[in-house]
Amino acid sequence: MKVISQDVDNKGYCVEYLSSERHRHHHVNLLLLLDSLTSHFVWMKDFSRLLRGRTKHGGASFVCCSCLNVFSSQRVLDDHIPNCMTHLLK
Repeated sequence: MKVISQDVDNKGYCVEYLSSERHRHHHVNLLLLLDSLTSHFVWMKDFSRLLRGRTKHGGASFVCCSCLNVFSSQRVLDDHIPNCMTHLLK
C-alpha cells in the first residue's frame, strides 16, 4: 500500500506512507486529499496517469512507487528499483 499527497509548495506529490510489504500480489495506491477541515482518501486505479505530466514521453509511463520518478519503459523501471531501494534503506 502506498499513500501520496499533494505537495503544494513544490507543485507535485510526496509519499506519505509506503508499506514495507513489497511482494504482495495486490497493491493499493491512495491519494490523500486535505483541506482545512477534513481529509479524504481516494483510490487511484492507474497511478501512472496521475504522474504522466512529469515526462514528455507520449507513450505509456511507468512510475517508481518509492521515489515517484517516471520512466518510459518497464525495463528501465526494473533496472532502477534495486538502486532506489538501497537508497531508501539507508
